[in-house]
Amino acid sequence: MDAAARERAPSASSALFWTTAANVAVPLSAFITSPILARALGPNGRGEMAAVLAPIALVTVLLTFGIPESLTYHVATRKIGVVPAVRLGLVLGALSGVVAAGVIAALTPVVLAKYDDVQRLSYALAATLPLIMGFGMWRHVAQGLGRFDIANRERWFWTTSRLVLLSVLALAGVLGVTAAAWITHGTAVLATVMLFPVARGAFGRTARAAAAATRRVDLRSLLRYGVRSWSGTLGYLMLLKIDQVLIAPLAGARELGIYAVAAGAAELPGMGLAAVRDVMFATSAGRRDPLLAARASRALVAVLTPLCVVAGVAAPLIVPLLFGERFDDSVVVLQLLLLAAIPGGVDVVLGAGLLASGRPGRRSIVQVVAAALLVVALVVLVPPHGALGGALAVLLARTAGAVMTIVATVRLTGLSPWQCFVPRAADARDVLQRLRSALRRRR
Repeated sequence: MDAAARERAPSASSALFWTTAANVAVPLSAFITSPILARALGPNGRGEMAAVLAPIALVTVLLTFGIPESLTYHVATRKIGVVPAVRLGLVLGALSGVVAAGVIAALTPVVLAKYDDVQRLSYALAATLPLIMGFGMWRHVAQGLGRFDIANRERWFWTTSRLVLLSVLALAGVLGVTAAAWITHGTAVLATVMLFPVARGAFGRTARAAAAATRRVDLRSLLRYGVRSWSGTLGYLMLLKIDQVLIAPLAGARELGIYAVAAGAAELPGMGLAAVRDVMFATSAGRRDPLLAARASRALVAVLTPLCVVAGVAAPLIVPLLFGERFDDSVVVLQLLLLAAIPGGVDVVLGAGLLASGRPGRRSIVQVVAAALLVVALVVLVPPHGALGGALAVLLARTAGAVMTIVATVRLTGLSPWQCFVPRAADARDVLQRLRSALRRRR
């Protein structure tokens, strides 16, 4: 089964192209649906929806305990067979989902204390977490096999079905907070059906007999690797998700609605950043050249800065046009988040270089400190300033994270700090050359 599955894997260049396209589709779809949600729900309704979904998004990424990364690693290195990986992934993911559902049940009365009408919605969505986290583990088995096409189909199904359903209900005038939340979360649950091909044949009698002898060893190995990788990513995950969790209880649903609209739009200029990070990590690890990260960081700044500047200048015109005048307060918040995206991009790319050079400890320290700083800044700035305070807190935390990562990179490479993020003419030529090469390969 392993050999057959690997033979069906697409080529590396094809996988990179379509995986990047699928990664871009997620924030792009969110950007397209954001005006639909904003106009249908208004600031308060949009904030209530975010207040329900943000804790679920945070908990589901925090409480995986590193099992997804461990599954991908063990399958890719053939330290575990596909059959035990599929079975263990389902069981461990479902157990993580039970824990996550319990955490959401405990957090709901606290985070949604002022919003009794959506607390039942939070409990109902939490009940689906064992399902989505269990079947979702098969995505990482597929990635370990090199079957990125399976995970990509899941993403496309989710983004497309969400966009269609939200548009239809909005045009019909019946899109409310409950329906919008169920569509956003429920389509992600349904999309896991697209992962079932990777589990084909993994639950038959023969498969159970083949997996029985190795199950205990596989479980220990999976958990040991998972806990190590999970402990190093907690800070990064907190940086991504904690802002929208805290704004509602600190400043109210309206301020969270204003912030959520701006945060969704701010992701657009850097929507390919995850792909850049992954490629940077793989390339640096393969060539053992820590200077590659500095060059990639400078190239990223050269590309990302003008995009963010143009988006920031256009924000006073675009935001009212797309989202309506009720979201005028999102303009300044969006401009601050666009500014924060630049040091955030530097931090991500240079951080990938630290990981690739065998310094995960340094990277983990930076992420934990930056996450702690973000939480403190949110608690201090959000109550008096609302959504604007949230954006200021993100700008402060991402800038601090970038500075700490630059310092760690300078100590590792001997470069000057300016060489880590100030673009040069040679960097622009390198970007253009790589784009031409990529286009030639695609042809």
